[in-house]
Amino acid sequence: MSLVDFLMSLALGLLATLVLAFVLRWFITTLLNTMPWSGRDKVRDILLALVWPMAALAVLTMAAGRLPGGMLTLWENPALTLDPEAVRAWLAGLVRVWFFYALVVAVVRVVLAPANAAFWVRRVVRPLFALLALAQAAGVLDDVLNYPIPLTSGQVLTVRGLVLATVSVAVVFIVARAIRAYMETSFLPKSGFDPAVSYAVSATLFYVVLIVGVLSVINALGFPLTTLTVIAGGLSVGLGFGLQAIFNNLASGFILMFERALAPGDVIVHNGDEVVVERIGIRSTLVRTRGNVLMRIPNADLLNSPLANYGQGEEAVRVGVGVGVSYDADPREVERLLLQAADHPLVLETPAPQVAFVGFGDNSLDFELRVWTNQPQRIPMLKSELRYRIFDVLSQHGVEIPYPQRDVHLRSGWERLGNAPDA
Repeated sequence: MSLVDFLMSLALGLLATLVLAFVLRWFITTLLNTMPWSGRDKVRDILLALVWPMAALAVLTMAAGRLPGGMLTLWENPALTLDPEAVRAWLAGLVRVWFFYALVVAVVRVVLAPANAAFWVRRVVRPLFALLALAQAAGVLDDVLNYPIPLTSGQVLTVRGLVLATVSVAVVFIVARAIRAYMETSFLPKSGFDPAVSYAVSATLFYVVLIVGVLSVINALGFPLTTLTVIAGGLSVGLGFGLQAIFNNLASGFILMFERALAPGDVIVHNGDEVVVERIGIRSTLVRTRGNVLMRIPNADLLNSPLANYGQGEEAVRVGVGVGVSYDADPREVERLLLQAADHPLVLETPAPQVAFVGFGDNSLDFELRVWTNQPQRIPMLKSELRYRIFDVLSQHGVEIPYPQRDVHLRSGWERLGNAPDA
């Protein structure tokens, strides 16, 4: 085989890799653009990161046994000869390292936050795969990957098995998240399920896929699943000591999801504060306060304590604003003015606003304006704006809002002090 033939084969291989990479990129982008679910972008990023190594590996694999025969002689020196098939196998090994490097980097960037992902890629992934690439180039990578790691159970795990298990678990995690996102945002809503049921079913499916996938990886490594009974026994002991709170929160999370007591977007009252449910996790629930602060609440606390749930606005909720007026005011006139103050964009016309005469106070006649709204997340602002309107309307019509006061009348006893006040 001449050098010209080898270079021609190499050029054709590069051209085939280029064409195949563009075809794969077009196919992946076109296919995923037809799937409107939240996890689409992450899956697309992972697949696009693998396009070039997949194309190169496919071309090198198809080239096996198809290269021109004979040895390659360099510069017409018989001492400098290469086997084209050996060169192909050597390049295929480097491309496989490249493939796994691209896969690990893509998974890290999807799973971790950008700052943490950049740290792990720069400090851990790149140095590790640089060593693997050098080992492959030197022809000792197989020896490194087949290095045995003895375990306490008497079994032996190779470095290759450990790496494949780690990558497999990461892939299972990504697949489980993608399935959850597709079921929650696309399939179940289109099938007529409400958001609470969609969230509960997709979350359960996520953990089922994750557990089955991890157990399958463990079984593929040669570990019998019966050994997990020992782990389960250890967990039962830990449950009695320090894990009972964790398991209590786990069970509470499933109960909250399947009883549909909460759903993302619900406005609830927790410890006197109105918060919006962002996400119901397996152990805790993420809520957002009025100050736009994210807060985690253990699921057991939500399940075991009284909880007011305003929902997401699908049903009207009543809002009450109290006010006291002077005893000189006409109650019917006050009723008319309060109903006038209830004219607000957030107040529903049906049910109609009402005014209740709630009592005779020490210093005032006490009323309560009761209105209905379907925007529970804006109740605090609605109450504030209604108070402004009530104050303006009452002031314009001369209705006094009294402040607490007490009159003390001294009728006798001053004569004993020798200086009685004038009558």
